[in-house]
Amino acid sequence: MATLPLSGMSRIDKLPMDLYAQDPTESRRARERRGLVIAVGDDVATSYNLQTALITSINLGAKCFSGNVQVHASPSIWHAPALGRLSTSTTLGEAMREFGARPLDDEALLELKHLILGSARALRESVRITYDGWNVAVGPAAEQPRLNERPYCALASVAAAAIGVGELFSELMRLSIEACRRCVAVSLWLPTQPITDAGSEGEPISEFPSHLALYGLGHLGQAYLWSIVSLPLSAPEHMTLLLCDDDKVEEPNVETGALLRPNPPIELKTRMAAEWLKRRGFPETRLVERRIDAYFHWHDEHMRIALSGFDDNRARRWLASSNFDLILDSGLGGKAGNFDSIAFRAWPNARTAEELWPVEKLTEENPDNTSPEECGRILVNDVSVAVPFVGAMAACVVVAEMIKRIAQGPVFDEMRLRVCSLSSASPSGKIVDSPLMRGLSTQTLNAL
Repeated sequence: MATLPLSGMSRIDKLPMDLYAQDPTESRRARERRGLVIAVGDDVATSYNLQTALITSINLGAKCFSGNVQVHASPSIWHAPALGRLSTSTTLGEAMREFGARPLDDEALLELKHLILGSARALRESVRITYDGWNVAVGPAAEQPRLNERPYCALASVAAAAIGVGELFSELMRLSIEACRRCVAVSLWLPTQPITDAGSEGEPISEFPSHLALYGLGHLGQAYLWSIVSLPLSAPEHMTLLLCDDDKVEEPNVETGALLRPNPPIELKTRMAAEWLKRRGFPETRLVERRIDAYFHWHDEHMRIALSGFDDNRARRWLASSNFDLILDSGLGGKAGNFDSIAFRAWPNARTAEELWPVEKLTEENPDNTSPEECGRILVNDVSVAVPFVGAMAACVVVAEMIKRIAQGPVFDEMRLRVCSLSSASPSGKIVDSPLMRGLSTQTLNAL
């Protein structure tokens, strides 16, 4: 098979190319033609968590559907105050436009499958996204009623948006005949149990680390930052975020990077992320613009937790041998058959780093010396498949597991899930005992 010059192509368009031999240009046009429509109820105007779900849906939808996102809402929604920090705008309408949405002009589009939020009128083709505490549910509005929508954790809103956009994307890509016709539910508090089980809704959260390190600022790392900023932190100006990456932003990163808009400046990802955070009230960043290697070691009594978003198992091993008290890592599949796979790992772990993150020998078929099951780095023509709603869901899992360790909730040291198969296969993992992290510097989260 001839190798195609695909280094600049969209990692989303790599999926239909591998599945159906579809031309990437035609794939992009098809995504734009389909677009994403969101119907918004008036109660979203006063709900922090519903607005978080809305802005996340728009951001993910603009990337998955080539910038074509339309919102059907009353004037009161467009003029409502923007709640939260994901947007730099003051009104909800400005915030929606900031991430690429425009008002719906042709209401006939509501005859296509579309997302609904809050009290929006449910039509035959409505796909509801809803939450309650740490529980998330998405499904046809005729079958999936609104949950109680208690605002225990804003990560549930982000996860609901990710699954909802994923359902419409799966229908477009013909990934499942059940897409948009099934009810999907998961608990970020107890992912391996049904949301109907007692306690699945979890508990309200009140603390978050004041110091946090992020390694890798690509698809996963940017999704981590989006999830962190989605939380109602009481004093983001007093939070210190260490950002580590040595790569520059490139145009193909736009569709997978949660923080990126079209035509980004070509600069180091650390500096892009630091500026994005500063505009949202997080001025305290520390930049590490180097690769992690076998000689890396960290010394900082305050910076005790790291989130890993690497695409290389060697870097994961090297980070594990550094001086962090806790490392939370996720890896994604990179091929058409596993692009929606998420593998979560916590370190320390009952298994060794070599068992957790195997490094394969260099071969002609595996030139990057990595494992497709662990981190999705088997690349065909130097391009792996990546779709942003998968990274958004992975970020929710990782940040949720960190918060639960502080709150002494049920935690996992390993977990696996498939975003597009949650209705038929629950996440797998086992609850483990987690030692109390004593002396950790934290800040409170505002009550909603």
